[in-house]
Amino acid sequence: MADNSNTTKFPRSEGAKLSPIGSAFSGFLGTTWPLIRAERDLSGFCGLGWDPAVDAWIRDAERAHDVTLGTLKEVIAKPVSQEGDSLLRMAARIWIRVMQSGDPAEVADLYHFIVAKQHLFRAERRDAVGNAVNRLLEGSLMRLQIYIKIISRPGPDEDWAVVSGTDISPDEPNASIAEAELEPIS
Repeated sequence: MADNSNTTKFPRSEGAKLSPIGSAFSGFLGTTWPLIRAERDLSGFCGLGWDPAVDAWIRDAERAHDVTLGTLKEVIAKPVSQEGDSLLRMAARIWIRVMQSGDPAEVADLYHFIVAKQHLFRAERRDAVGNAVNRLLEGSLMRLQIYIKIISRPGPDEDWAVVSGTDISPDEPNASIAEAELEPIS
């Protein structure tokens, strides 16, 4: 007696074919962790008591900042060609505003906007492309929350109670990462 097995082939599924903006945005996300690490290394440094070892950290942070801004500008320069591209472009513009802002109040406002309005950053497509765009957006917003919390940390000479818009405890240096990862992204 022979064993019977079904050899019917399943139809091939099309993978997510990202648009030029989606591909550029994916490249941008690859630059965010080096930027976050560089900013974390400089977090709280106020320039007093200069240490020559800090020069390397400053160069790394400036290089990471420039690379990230360059990839963001590439994202914005690409044409919108499919659903979700405008959302990716909007997220890129928010990143640029945060990175170039010198106003802590503007950064705090942008942080509160992305936390409160995360539901707007969702592609409505329920296929591979929509899911890929949603993953890109979720990753971007989660990393942006981490980045904002790191750059919003007060320096060693500042009072923790005076700093608004942050929930970072001085006792937990990595609280910014843990809290940002717990923010709901839906």
